[in-house]
Amino acid sequence: MIHPARVQLVELLLSERKHSYRTISRLTGVSRGSVSLIAAGRRPDYEATRRQDPDDDWQPTGPIMRCPKCGGRVFSPCRLCHVRNETNQPDKRKQRLPGK
Repeated sequence: MIHPARVQLVELLLSERKHSYRTISRLTGVSRGSVSLIAAGRRPDYEATRRQDPDDDWQPTGPIMRCPKCGGRVFSPCRLCHVRNETNQPDKRKQRLPGK
């Protein structure tokens, strides 16, 4: 993924119309293909997509522990169980017994 600041720099250099794609590529460290996609407006804005993702705000709040549902060693609350609840997928692992 290209850092948003580099994308802005590429857009700035493209708007000046003084440099070729190859020169912009060398100046910014971005491939010529990416420069071409940015110029054509076909490169998706990954940063904006990430900001719109509602699950991106979900943060663990507790200490590392064994999840009582899936048995994994996770930060509490268990993100795996959270995702399984959201997608309604059945738990494929056996329920772990306490002390084993």
